Amino acid sequence: MLVVAALQATAQNLTKHGVLRLNVRSFGPIIQDDQVRGYYFFYNVDKRDPQNNTYLLSLYDENLREVNTEEIIRPKTYTLIDGVFNGEAFAFLFFDFRARRTELVTYDRSLKRIGNVIRLISNKSMLSSYRAIVNGAEASQAFVVPLTNKGFLYYGLRDDSKFKYEIH
Repeated sequence: MLVVAALQATAQNLTKHGVLRLNVRSFGPIIQDDQVRGYYFFYNVDKRDPQNNTYLLSLYDENLREVNTEEIIRPKTYTLIDGVFNGEAFAFLFFDFRARRTELVTYDRSLKRIGNVIRLISNKSMLSSYRAIVNGAEASQAFVVPLTNKGFLYYGLRDDSKFKYEIH
């Protein structure tokens, strides 16, 4: 009990004002020179309107002071599959279950959108994996792998059922 009380007394807390409902979809440390320099959090905040969801990508320093935030609007048919940081950029992989496609969206460290890549998914095994995540299952693997200061590896299966990584 004393150890738990001591950990709670020294733990950092994060509060988000003005948010009624918050669902953290992805988070991680921002590491530079082998030291934690901050954190990123990707929140599903609330529905913007009947057709869209609002997400917030927020950057915090090492003391959990908010540094920057970017609002991201996506249709409610989108689900976040993976989110990573490679030292220079953030990547978020969404799956659109209605259109059966993925969208890989990237942002730089100042939260300026760099670009996106859209892929139609026709492989039944990949569709099953994505649908399981949409229905609440935990991902059994990383779908986006960060390459330090280079880009990202995007994992997927083609119609010929071969495993394949693509660099973006």
